[in-house]
Amino acid sequence: MAWAWIRIGDDVMLGFTYDDPTAGPSAKGAFVHPDSFDDDVRRAVERPDHTVRLGHGVYTERSRRCGCRRMPSTRRSAATPACS
Repeated sequence: MAWAWIRIGDDVMLGFTYDDPTAGPSAKGAFVHPDSFDDDVRRAVERPDHTVRLGHGVYTERSRRCGCRRMPSTRRSAATPACS
């Protein structure tokens, strides 16, 4: 489990990787844009709003550069599936 930059098409997401017991390798985080980089990284750590399943076609690159240390919860809510 580690923080990773995940490239999805032309977009980039910062996510914490984990192994979902049902879905397999996954990541929870937020999309990051150059014009709102600091706020987007903070959102990825504090309030992740996207979950992706890591598999064929998803490129990840480990990142320690942003100083991300906390692991977001892997619990799901029916109203907000990617947030704890």
